[in-house]
Amino acid sequence: LYFSDGLRRIDYVIAFKLPVSLIDAELRDYFLNLSQHGVDIEIEDCSGEAPVNFSEEIISHRFMKDNPVFAKLHVQWNKLLQIAELLHFQKPIFLIKYLTDGKMSDP
Repeated sequence: LYFSDGLRRIDYVIAFKLPVSLIDAELRDYFLNLSQHGVDIEIEDCSGEAPVNFSEEIISHRFMKDNPVFAKLHVQWNKLLQIAELLHFQKPIFLIKYLTDGKMSDP
């Protein structure tokens, strides 16, 4: 699965439905923190409409209020390697080739 641009793979999905009172402060801070750490975020509503890249303005968007919303996350490979190093992973990490359309390619 990919973002709407067809280039970035979806690594994680966060599904949520929040009351309006929680959207403005907590959710904005949460997604801002993720985006500042190199996570690409695309948000869409429960019908699959309105895919948009995350920005501070999108938090107040009407489709997020009292509707199920999906935040698709993509973390770049270099960032994953940095996190693995910080967590002191003991095993070597290798770039895995993904099979797409019958051809081997990098993620």
